[in-house]
Amino acid sequence: MTIKFDNHELKKLSQQYTSTINPNLIKDKCDRTYLAPEWLGKGYKREIVLRNGISLIIHNYQLFENVIIDNRENIDETLEIAFKLSLPQYIPPNINVSVKDGFCYVIGKNNEGDIWQELANIPSKAVDIHLNESLVESLINDYDDSLPQSLKPFFLGNNNLPVSLPQIISPQMKMVISQIINCSFQGITKQIYLEAKTLELLALKIDSLRQIEQVKQIKIKLKKEDIEAIYHAEKIIVDNYNNPPSLIELSRQVGINTRKLKEGFRQIFHTTVFDYLYHYRMNLAQNLLKKQKNVGVVAQTIGYASATSFNAAFQKQFGVTPKLFQLAHR
Repeated sequence: MTIKFDNHELKKLSQQYTSTINPNLIKDKCDRTYLAPEWLGKGYKREIVLRNGISLIIHNYQLFENVIIDNRENIDETLEIAFKLSLPQYIPPNINVSVKDGFCYVIGKNNEGDIWQELANIPSKAVDIHLNESLVESLINDYDDSLPQSLKPFFLGNNNLPVSLPQIISPQMKMVISQIINCSFQGITKQIYLEAKTLELLALKIDSLRQIEQVKQIKIKLKKEDIEAIYHAEKIIVDNYNNPPSLIELSRQVGINTRKLKEGFRQIFHTTVFDYLYHYRMNLAQNLLKKQKNVGVVAQTIGYASATSFNAAFQKQFGVTPKLFQLAHR
């Protein structure tokens, strides 16, 4: 069964359902959570207005039925940077970029909407950053020389393509996205925290685009089998995060030389093998600590020889000790 809505109808439906179940979720005009009606799905869509022209939309839901959303009358005047962890959408044919799970995209200003289909029983998990026109103008005026060339047309309003600049979401980005989605602070603390994390996520995106432009100048030619080998290397790292192979052993396992592995890995994932593993471990550590696992057990689980070295690494990354982080998430 497929259900059809226009965007305003669907939002109104969610708003009515939320006001019945938990009206406090939509009481704050700067932070509203819209629940999926129980007959349609589970989860929520959250809209947060931050200061200085930044807003967030958090998607965390799953539909029980296929839904077609007519969004053609909705023209978004903001510049959007979308981080799609899990994507249940059928993409309209006029979009010439492959939109996939685990990628982030830039969406131009003043875009006319389209017709989208969201498929049943597939989780939607994403964070979208929206920048209003005055903020975009100030960034152009203040940082024109240091902005990535690929981003400038969007900031200047010369590019209103619906979906562009696809990039793999890095482990660092995933960590920040998780922190945004799972933020447990309230009031002014929540506002400051979400603003800081949103700016951090935006900085990571801009920096990754800048790195791509630098890499293009020294880009090595990768064959199809090289790319497959590098993705295989990434899987080996993730599967063996607590006891990873050395670079030499990793290159031997995937069948390419160490230099090509190092340079190709950076080219594809926009980070080094070491940093990729480091951020994967730290993200996993956060999740385990939130479940109130013993700090020593967490250190051992993610491959640290001692709790002391793990404590130092965790504090360097997040600015707090694992124990304080755990206490804050009780």
